Amino acid sequence: MNKAKFAYGTAIWISICCGLLLLAQTAAAQITELETLNREVVSQYQKGEHDRAIVTALKILNLAEKNFGPEHPDVAMALDNLAFLYRNQGQHAAAEPLSLRAQAIWDKVYDSGHPVAAVSLTDLAALHKPASEGKAAQEPAMSPDGTKKRVTKAEVAQEKSFQSPKPEFAVVRVFFATDRNLTASKKVSEMFGGSRSSLRYGVSDVSIPRDHRLGELEAPSVWKMEFREDPAKHVVLLNVFLQPKEKYFSDVAARVRASKNSSAFIFVHGYNVTFDDAARRTAQISYDLAFDGAPVFYSWPSQGTTPGYTVDEQNVEWAQANLKGFLEDFFNRSNAQNIYLVAHSMGNRALTRAVASLMNEKPALRKRLKEVILTAPDIDADVFNRDIAPALTKMGRPITLYASSEDLALVASKNVHGSPRAGDSGQGLVVVPGIETIDATGTDTSLLGHSYFAETSSVLSDIFNLVRNGQRAEKRANLRSVDTQTGKYWMFKK
Repeated sequence: MNKAKFAYGTAIWISICCGLLLLAQTAAAQITELETLNREVVSQYQKGEHDRAIVTALKILNLAEKNFGPEHPDVAMALDNLAFLYRNQGQHAAAEPLSLRAQAIWDKVYDSGHPVAAVSLTDLAALHKPASEGKAAQEPAMSPDGTKKRVTKAEVAQEKSFQSPKPEFAVVRVFFATDRNLTASKKVSEMFGGSRSSLRYGVSDVSIPRDHRLGELEAPSVWKMEFREDPAKHVVLLNVFLQPKEKYFSDVAARVRASKNSSAFIFVHGYNVTFDDAARRTAQISYDLAFDGAPVFYSWPSQGTTPGYTVDEQNVEWAQANLKGFLEDFFNRSNAQNIYLVAHSMGNRALTRAVASLMNEKPALRKRLKEVILTAPDIDADVFNRDIAPALTKMGRPITLYASSEDLALVASKNVHGSPRAGDSGQGLVVVPGIETIDATGTDTSLLGHSYFAETSSVLSDIFNLVRNGQRAEKRANLRSVDTQTGKYWMFKK
């Protein structure tokens, strides 16, 4: 029997023997709860109650993270168990990111020499092994001197990693807050609808293909005979996990602390956007910007349809108070010292009013507001100039506005209202002291342009220089200034 088999066998043997043991440092009440849940998930799995087992496994994962921290072996085992249950149900897309997280933890454990004996959860995959493998699993590995060797789970994981091909996609975890309604759909992409509801919090995992083109939001194409989402080819919403408010902000704060500059960005989407669209877009932006911080999106109840424009108008106005409350909580509880606020299209209506009101009431928060980025704002231009711009500039924080009359959402808005929008370019271009306006005509202001680094005239490319390098408009080489009687604005160089 070679070393790899000995290591694997010993890991299974130790895992089963220690499955119901709990860390001595854990409080008695927490021990009882975790032990009970551990017995439940084993029993449910053995009875074939797989849906119930998944629910229990999720509870175990949340409890393990709360008790032991995000990088403890118990958390890795909980992730492995949940991934195993998902695969058993054929839900491979949901299982893959969990396995990747577990693998990362085992790799760190291996480096630190943390023994698998510290794992207190039962390895469900071990219970699934055939009898012949089970017998081998009971035989511990031997050291060169003939004594029993204490093998870590990490060694097994590392051994497997050499045998497994590299995943064909990366996974980006994004945080969300939403006041959309929960639906009864079993599809992850349809978990939230377009109706109003109370505010909920959580995290989503989104796949980014390894051959992802910067700036592109890959999706199935009928022209390529693609009729189903494939994480190896497309940007896919893999899963959605709801979290209690306290847990949510605790996780956000942990992600912020792990970043170099204690950073976070919050994206507020526009008209005709579903929850699935918003999650995928946020992950794509975070990935393409190589953002080192917490990526967050706020999803208000847009209908996600072209005819739903007037309903979206009412809902985004309704969501403004919820967004303001969320922003206040985020500033107070995330510990982020550099917060970027980004909005597109109709989402600018809620964001501009919410942040201006909040900063007026809580001026002490202003210093942590790094930048406000308004892309193609679908706001009445006269209202913006008279009411919103003065309130925003009063904050004394950097503001960038991207304008373009070619933005599709703005075209729809102009057809409905018949009046200029703040995101329009041309003669109605908004030029206000304290706001750096950039005429992005000829580029894609939806943040999904395929140009990104391939061309210099890309909004997302420009935002990269703004966020990553902290460069103001006059310092960004891809822009040229234009002087007018009302002030200066910038255009992309051709």
